[in-house]
Amino acid sequence: MKAKYLIAIGIAFLLLFLIATIPASLFYASINKIPNLKVEGISGKLWNGSAANVSYRGLDMGKLQWDASLWSLFTLSLNTDVALKGADNDLSANLTLNSETIEAENLKAIFPANWIPTLSQAPVKTQGLMLLRFKEARLSKGSSPYIYGAISWQNAEIKTPFGANSILGNITMGISTENGVLIGDAKSDRDPMDLQASLRFTYPNKVQATGTVKNELPPALDGFFKLFAKPDGKGRLNFEYNGPVPGL
Repeated sequence: MKAKYLIAIGIAFLLLFLIATIPASLFYASINKIPNLKVEGISGKLWNGSAANVSYRGLDMGKLQWDASLWSLFTLSLNTDVALKGADNDLSANLTLNSETIEAENLKAIFPANWIPTLSQAPVKTQGLMLLRFKEARLSKGSSPYIYGAISWQNAEIKTPFGANSILGNITMGISTENGVLIGDAKSDRDPMDLQASLRFTYPNKVQATGTVKNELPPALDGFFKLFAKPDGKGRLNFEYNGPVPGL
């Protein structure tokens, strides 16, 4: 029994050694079969390597580096630290992946807001800078996402197919998850709109939003909010929405 036990340990370590020394470039062809994703200049090992450049839907995202834990395989999942840094973006996180779920811890990301239309395929134009800080985030196949963290949109501007370009200022939103529902509390600078809002997102495509903005708004925002918001008699406009996520 002792001999069989030692042989099993030896085989396990041999497999770990072989996996750890597999060149990352062997997976180049498989990675580049993912739609809209292009990865170039892969080097290093499967568990500790880099790619000189990553692009998605034509967006140049810069250099990708990863450092994975071989021991995580014993839990039938992969745990790895990743960093993606380009001229205009910077992302880092600890990821755990298995066949059904992607989990992220301590995710920090900065990227231009004009990436949003390309990433989401939403019919809008956006400007500014996006900052994401998620202590925890989880995406599971066929179920609601889980997020605990915050999003900040600095110097926000947006233009939809239905209106003129609107300057929104700086917007921040804290995000939590309760019983499968994403809950967001958003607010903005006093100028130009002094937004105060609460949002609830139910997977896959339902959102409830309630909030207020100040009554004196720039022309583009004034025309938009007065389509569905009502004065509260205290110098602010109240709005409510309950329905599908616009653009999805």
